[in-house]
Amino acid sequence: MALIHIFFVDSQFTKYVKTELFGFTEFLSSTGGLLGLFLGFSFLSFMEMVYFLTMRLWCRLYRQRSSQRPVVLQTHPLDHRKKAIYPFAN
Repeated sequence: MALIHIFFVDSQFTKYVKTELFGFTEFLSSTGGLLGLFLGFSFLSFMEMVYFLTMRLWCRLYRQRSSQRPVVLQTHPLDHRKKAIYPFAN
């Protein structure tokens, strides 16, 4: 059996710390910038598309509900002897 002794010249060492180059916010801003540059797309454009699609869906549903209910308008002449109603007439 052999015994080996290892000695270092200096008792000090250099500490290296690695940190991430891009955090989440940097990655998000870089991705948004590249999309805006190459596609003409931004977060505001995405939100406008979401708004447009939700409003379109909501209007379509509202229109379908209002078309299912029949609309009944009743008009009564002011003078019961007259059989016709003339607009803007006294």
